[in-house]
Amino acid sequence: MDAKTIRYDPRPFAVTVAGVIGLEFLAMAFPFTEALWLTGITRILQSLFILWAVRRYSESALIAGLSRFCMKRGIKRGLLWSCGLGVLAATAGIVLAMTGVDPFGMIRVRLPSDKALLAGFFLVAALIGPVAEELFFRGVVYGFLRRFGAAAAILGSSAFFVLAHSYDGIALTHVIGGMVFAVAYEYEKNIMVPLAIHMLGNFALFSTAFFQ
Repeated sequence: MDAKTIRYDPRPFAVTVAGVIGLEFLAMAFPFTEALWLTGITRILQSLFILWAVRRYSESALIAGLSRFCMKRGIKRGLLWSCGLGVLAATAGIVLAMTGVDPFGMIRVRLPSDKALLAGFFLVAALIGPVAEELFFRGVVYGFLRRFGAAAAILGSSAFFVLAHSYDGIALTHVIGGMVFAVAYEYEKNIMVPLAIHMLGNFALFSTAFFQ
């Protein structure tokens, strides 16, 4: 891919990162707010800030796939990727089960017991969260690192993605997910592809808790 197709120059990168981190710290000023809803609001504000930054610095901050036409195409491609990855995951699960390993036991997911919080969890974790994360880790971080080559962008953005989720230790799902999302963005040139994979992947991953 031409590095200019996915591009985030130093100045808009610095502004965007500062804004995203600033909103993260601002959320900490409301410790008595329900954490789930606070996280959802924070991710929405971060997504809006990134979209504002892209528009503000349109000549030097480009996230491929944000136009209406590209979004529709990207979602369709993302669904195809998700189907293929789902088949691979199911195959791996069957192989593990045949060897006596419980594949669901390898996934640590804790769902809220309250029905309202459960619905909110899926809304935030499988819909709102992936939007903010893909815009930031793929659109912004990947876009900045892409000037150093595809390998640097894939490995670098994936590493930042994993570190951001390592509060309970590094999980294999985050490592694989970060790499898959980055490769999909590089190959398809459309942010909606990793976004669709991320959303459906989170939904499927969290749904495994019902089988544990």
